[in-house]
Amino acid sequence: MESDKIAVKVHKTESGVVIGACDAHLVGKRLKEKGLLLEIREEFYFERHATPDELSELLEECVTANLVGEKAVEAYCKKNPEARAVLVNIGGVPHLQVYQL
Repeated sequence: MESDKIAVKVHKTESGVVIGACDAHLVGKRLKEKGLLLEIREEFYFERHATPDELSELLEECVTANLVGEKAVEAYCKKNPEARAVLVNIGGVPHLQVYQL
């Protein structure tokens, strides 16, 4: 079932790997809340489907990640629970941006 999947795209840049990931059912949606708008575009978030464990492994190698949805965010927070402190909700959907220094 698509709602059980995580959409993932790996972007290779000069600075390193950037990961876009979201719960698959969110691809193509627009989330709004208090002046914030998040467009979950296929060209940024979808290259293939991944399991939470696969996403977790990919996130270990990235310099930046943009994660949207419960499953995608939990894949990161499971190993990095302190990230929950900077989690935001947009339209009731968890959103997390990760920057590795």
